Amino acid sequence: MSKFPTSAPDGATFTTEGVTYFYNSTTDEWNEHLPEVCRYDLFWTALLSSKFYKILRHKATTSLPLSIAFCEFTAYMLEARDGKPDEYLIQNLINQIFLLFTEAYHPAQDPDVMTEFAEAFDECGMDVHYTLPTKEWVDNHHYDSISNTIAGPQPFPSWELVLARWEPPFMPPSDDKKYIWNEEAGNWVESQPPYPSWHVEEGKWQAPSYKPNDGKEYIWDEETLSWVAG
Repeated sequence: MSKFPTSAPDGATFTTEGVTYFYNSTTDEWNEHLPEVCRYDLFWTALLSSKFYKILRHKATTSLPLSIAFCEFTAYMLEARDGKPDEYLIQNLINQIFLLFTEAYHPAQDPDVMTEFAEAFDECGMDVHYTLPTKEWVDNHHYDSISNTIAGPQPFPSWELVLARWEPPFMPPSDDKKYIWNEEAGNWVESQPPYPSWHVEEGKWQAPSYKPNDGKEYIWDEETLSWVAG
């Protein structure tokens, strides 16, 4: 069985066997909490002089949610520069900014904008503790400004986002049977779990722990309640 919790908010920490890990929702992985090596001062200086910052700052004048995220990010970055970083909030705000700043990957059709920003991010050691959301991640996640939370990929085209939760067109029958959502039929259909330990989440059967996202092939082992390399 996996030693990590099956779910957690972005940036949550978990300590096991004397090692602290923090959850990164961008990669859906628990990463080892490494010693502080980020040069927040250098990154902040590089950010202020970048094309990315200039376009982001202008865009923030026309979007209240982006303006709020941008101001909060500025405040926490200044605290980090002074030696008091809050890794959870900084990563969460990076995610929010990329979700709200939809032109991040094609601002003014200038390919150098993201390249310049990513290089500064890595050169200043920010990549040790933080992850820049990829275009694929941005396309599959949604920020809800009312609840100030981030929702994952839409499970089915017919489901709608309600306060950062994906909701089906209607709820499943309230009986003792198990149901999953069938998008083609537009209805809940009775189903049996592929394994006894699995449960229904967002209309689909889900394992007790996440499958590793490292490019390898894995199969579920019900005896150990874990994913094993296939």
